[in-house]
Amino acid sequence: MTETRDTSPMMVIGCERSAGAALARLADEGRELPPHVQWQSVPCGGSIDELMILEAFENGAERVMVVSCAAGACNSLVGDERARRRTAAARELLESVGVSSWRLRYETMAPNMGSDLLRWVDEFVAPEESIEQS
Repeated sequence: MTETRDTSPMMVIGCERSAGAALARLADEGRELPPHVQWQSVPCGGSIDELMILEAFENGAERVMVVSCAAGACNSLVGDERARRRTAAARELLESVGVSSWRLRYETMAPNMGSDLLRWVDEFVAPEESIEQS
């Protein structure tokens, strides 16, 4: 586990076939998500919708990362595209009520990309200009 720069509550919502499989491989290696990061598994990235994302914020997450399969690798064929579109729609809703867009991130991954997921979590921090304005 790496030392993260931001330890505020974070939610990762991800496809069990890609991100979930990557987390299982990390666990086999004795690595895991940092304690401030909550994991929510879904059967397919296509089942992630705007309400699920907004509820993560409502339940205390300061940042939410949505993770689906890479383009062309989805078992459901279009789950990654649905997840991408719904994340973009949730971002627009959040911005309309004054929540900074950087707080919602979308990534795609394969089951062998657990180290990438840990790096993304570590790098998912406020942009420098947002910190300076605080």
